[in-house]
Amino acid sequence: DIVTALRRRGHDVQLLTANNAINIDPSAAYLLTRNEPFVHLYDYINGVGVQKVDALVDEHISNLSNTLGDFGAYWGMFSLREALLVYHAVHCLIDKEKPQAFLILHENNFWGRIIALVAKLRGVACYAFQEGLLRKSDQDNWNKQGLSCDSSTMLFCWSEIARQQYLDAGIPDKKLLVTGPCHLDKYHGKGVTSSERPIVKIGRAHV
Repeated sequence: DIVTALRRRGHDVQLLTANNAINIDPSAAYLLTRNEPFVHLYDYINGVGVQKVDALVDEHISNLSNTLGDFGAYWGMFSLREALLVYHAVHCLIDKEKPQAFLILHENNFWGRIIALVAKLRGVACYAFQEGLLRKSDQDNWNKQGLSCDSSTMLFCWSEIARQQYLDAGIPDKKLLVTGPCHLDKYHGKGVTSSERPIVKIGRAHV
């Protein structure tokens, strides 16, 4: 996989996880079963940061209750607090670990988007992957393709067709690189090795 390949080339790669607060399908479960060492984003949260986050949340509780009702306010407050904690934790992680880059699954999820944003603010490179097959309905309904590389340095695309969809959605060409679906490299060879832009068909890179 990508982590193994990077380590073989001499890079120090640490796996970073951030389970959601309600513990649905926790990512750490996959790493624990593989006996793979990892660091947890929430380990970087400190007491001062939590106090600041709680103060910000307290300011908005009444507004959320008036707008969303009690149930909506609970989930709104819950999500706001979690987002602020993740935002704080990524800053703390960068302060302590001083990473040269982040490699995120994609920018279309809660954690990836915040990591990409903070990385951009702190001047750290962040590379994102394409999130599954691209559907026209997702783009038409909520601009999903257009939101896939707001803060990331570069987006790795599965195919030239996918790249064109991202271009049509407004992502600059310089941010797009066709690599093929990297998670299938072990089944379809070693991926792209040429400096030329590849043409990708059926998940396999042909140079």
